[in-house]
Amino acid sequence: MYSEKEHNIFWCGGMDSTYLVCKRVIVEKKPIQTYYLNFPCDGYFSPFKYGHAESRKSREVEVKVMEKLRDMIINQFPYTKELFPPTVLVEEFPINKEIYKKLKVLHEKYQYRYRLIDQQLYMIQYSLQENKIFEYSIEDGLMGGPDADYNVNTKIIQENVTDNFKISTKKISELEVLKNILVPLIKTYRKDMVEESKKYKFTNILENTWSCRWPKSNGDICGWIEEDFLCNHYDYMGLGKQSKDFKNGVIRYYKGDEYESIKRKTNYKDILDGKYSDLDN
Repeated sequence: MYSEKEHNIFWCGGMDSTYLVCKRVIVEKKPIQTYYLNFPCDGYFSPFKYGHAESRKSREVEVKVMEKLRDMIINQFPYTKELFPPTVLVEEFPINKEIYKKLKVLHEKYQYRYRLIDQQLYMIQYSLQENKIFEYSIEDGLMGGPDADYNVNTKIIQENVTDNFKISTKKISELEVLKNILVPLIKTYRKDMVEESKKYKFTNILENTWSCRWPKSNGDICGWIEEDFLCNHYDYMGLGKQSKDFKNGVIRYYKGDEYESIKRKTNYKDILDGKYSDLDN
């Protein structure tokens, strides 16, 4: 059963999940255990198909970035050392047919997710296999807020979330497969994250997060900004509202007309090679 003393978090080294890690251990001073799906479980966008070796080339980078971020957090906030053990690297496991069938109904009938097989399927199945509550970082800005025409693939979650961030099955019984998933950031925008990071002095941690799935060999983000594809490093930020410096990593995160800015590193080698003295606020 879920305990307030324990927070199991799916982590990938990106901004949203890293903010949640920081919120738990730095702000709330609660123990956590982080988990990372260490296999090609999230392949999408042409020409890469699910499970293709190239479908998420960033896996090795993400693992190293998470190790670096953990070291940074512990170095900067020593009391977190006892709260923050190393990340569990989850290796590939077969898809459960019954879980697959239920998610297929959600996918076909309610447009839950763009793809039937992706990392969420594995997260959901893993939470059920382990019989533990896991926290998954879907933030409100991803959907544009409760009154906006937010992304159809996560609309079902927004419309069925409870006050304690669980997914209700009152309207849709098939959502029972998400019974072990919490979405604590569903009412939080990235602007809110940056604002809180400045208050509690962990903005530098967020600036060293990594989101690009296909980094270049020199360490740079892929930088793709096209009509049908946006590099995850730039996602959810409102391209038309950015300053001319956004390609250098200066990103404005909006909530309505207001925003908070940070400068995210755009080369993972700069993250891995960074010295603590250079990174501290």
